[in-house]
Amino acid sequence: MTTLSDYTASEHTVQLSPIAVGLLRASTERIGPVCVVRVEGEVDLGSAEVLRSAVDEALAAEPDGLVVDLSAVRFLGSTGLSILVHAYDTLRQRGAGTRIVATRREVLRPLQLTGLSDVMPVHPTTGRALRDVRRPA
Repeated sequence: MTTLSDYTASEHTVQLSPIAVGLLRASTERIGPVCVVRVEGEVDLGSAEVLRSAVDEALAAEPDGLVVDLSAVRFLGSTGLSILVHAYDTLRQRGAGTRIVATRREVLRPLQLTGLSDVMPVHPTTGRALRDVRRPA
């Protein structure tokens, strides 16, 4: 059984321009054969590069699965959704799964309206997503 001490972590942070409000943070960690990207803040056009960098780092590790934890995200715009689609497509071609962690309406609604929650199952906790990620969607 993999424990939290079995992972490696790195962090990407960017401060938004003075016009934007807030901070977007994303960290990538490996838990056994699965990568987890944890995101906090608002994912919009001005901040999405932080998410893209974290997801690209996770994909470069060639994991058996990816969990994107959006439970601390307060806004998920179309640029963020496109990054999730890119991750899903890349991992699907490798035979690996993608799972999302989300509990806030601001994140769940865009996932549902675009149909992404149908292809990338959404879970309320990272633990549940980790248990499910190896099963095909």
